[in-house]
Amino acid sequence: MLNLIIIDEDSRINGIKTYIGEIIRIFKRLNARIYLINHFNETKELFTAKEEEGIYTFSFSYCLQESYNKIVDKFLGLHIKDSDYNLFMLNYTPCEDLVLTLRNRFPKSKITFTVHDMSWTYHFLGDVEKFKAFCREMDYRHDTEKQKNLRKDFLEEQRMFRLVDKVIVLACETFKVLTEIYQIDACKLCYIPNGTEDLYQPIPENEKADIRKNKHLDRQEKIILFAGRGHYIKGLYALLRCLGKILEVAPECRLVIVGSLINPVTTLRLAKAYSSKIVFTGQLSRDELLEWYKIADVGLLTSYVEQCSYTGIEMMMHGIPVLASDGFCVGNMFKDGENSKVAKIGKRSDPEKTEEFDNNLIEPLLAILSSLDEREKLGKNGRKLYLSNYQFQQMQDGYEKLVALLFGKI
Repeated sequence: MLNLIIIDEDSRINGIKTYIGEIIRIFKRLNARIYLINHFNETKELFTAKEEEGIYTFSFSYCLQESYNKIVDKFLGLHIKDSDYNLFMLNYTPCEDLVLTLRNRFPKSKITFTVHDMSWTYHFLGDVEKFKAFCREMDYRHDTEKQKNLRKDFLEEQRMFRLVDKVIVLACETFKVLTEIYQIDACKLCYIPNGTEDLYQPIPENEKADIRKNKHLDRQEKIILFAGRGHYIKGLYALLRCLGKILEVAPECRLVIVGSLINPVTTLRLAKAYSSKIVFTGQLSRDELLEWYKIADVGLLTSYVEQCSYTGIEMMMHGIPVLASDGFCVGNMFKDGENSKVAKIGKRSDPEKTEEFDNNLIEPLLAILSSLDEREKLGKNGRKLYLSNYQFQQMQDGYEKLVALLFGKI
């Protein structure tokens, strides 16, 4: 029997939580025994263990962070035997020490790492060319402390990618960065885009009207939906800065922001002038988010950096026309004039100074809002792309091939 051990440091408010949920579904279908090791025990206990629906979950208190690798080493050594049929799946970077710990404790086992992000993306706002130039610079004498840490993290990531058995890549642009900049052998990389079950159900206009009524929204209002962490890296600040100009032309719009605000003070300061036109929902359940998908007129994916965004997949699944950025890996999913309108970020130097990006958001967003034909075309094409590339079964097929590659026939 295959044993899947997922190491989850903290996926409570990001897309990794959705990813891990889909991975668990896939490996349940493969009849694997599943262990989930997480590092965010929300009780007062230092450690808890439970078994639910065949999944063994072990949770450590966050206060044990400094000694996490030692604890995982000792704990896993007690509860999990080394085996040719163990698969450890890691999701957070950098974690070279953890990989070395697992290699020493479980020499027979296989280890994969899934790239959800990389250490350089926030600092360079997803600008690959700047990152490449930084890596080529050989004179380190004038490095700032931040630059020294970036070099350290880059080298640690590079070693980590080489240590694991396979690196799971969710986006084509990341594949290119890993081979060209990190110098990782392409044979070590497995390209498996995310996928999810098709939940789309067309609903009549009267049902949409009922949902709007329950949310105290007028029928005439156009809903602009932002779903995700409320953070500058998601393009939220640029969006709020241009909202006034959008409302001048399309006063019937309402911006709905679903998700936690990473910096509430800055976000609310930028939103203050238009607060009556913005809805902050906070974190929502999947069913609650589904209601917003049903009535959204435009979806936003304005990030500087993504990998294979579940928000983007879900918007395409529901046939929502999307305004996307040309951020790192966003273009793997969204093509201008096909399933989205694309706003160019432009100069990426300071997330607080985004005038070029602010202005570039206005025209394509208004183009989507002003044309029902355009919305229908983009939504329909997005739905087609979801069906061809991002369904759950396609993701499952990818991981079944990975398992066969690592273990042969089980």
